[in-house]
Amino acid sequence: MRAKSIKSIFREFWCIVCIELESLYSSLHWESIIENVAKMVDCGEPCNGFAEYICPECFEKKRVPFTCKCRFRPSCGKRYVDQWVEKTVYGIFDVTHRHLVFTLPQELRKIIFDNRQFIKTMMDCASKTAMEVLQSRGSDAVPGILSIVHTFGRNIKFNPHVHMLMTEGGLSSE
Repeated sequence: MRAKSIKSIFREFWCIVCIELESLYSSLHWESIIENVAKMVDCGEPCNGFAEYICPECFEKKRVPFTCKCRFRPSCGKRYVDQWVEKTVYGIFDVTHRHLVFTLPQELRKIIFDNRQFIKTMMDCASKTAMEVLQSRGSDAVPGILSIVHTFGRNIKFNPHVHMLMTEGGLSSE
């Protein structure tokens, strides 16, 4: 038996669970959920556009439907993240660096879920913490820091965490 895709599961069951789920989320969250589910369900459908390739020798045509590029859909989201990382690490951040991950205890996640304005605070705290650790070692160097927030973990559960790329060196007053 072939495993069902997430897309086919949503197509089959979304209408059933949609009514129950709506009451669990604020209107702002719910609008975003509806928008992203619609993108995922319609992803890769030729009626939403496609690129057509024609072999110059045999004139065989191949249509490749456009994808949603939505981070909610695992296959599109992973590709998006991989491309972003490749571009960032090798294009912008071509120096020796460390990848740091800052995560919240499970007990605090609901606070962030209900108050999304704290995501910026979470990023600021991660940067401040990294700087304090660096300065506690007697350095006055200011490293390059690039922070990215992920709000969900691999298991698709709400788990806000900050990924940080930080240069090993930095600028100092000397």
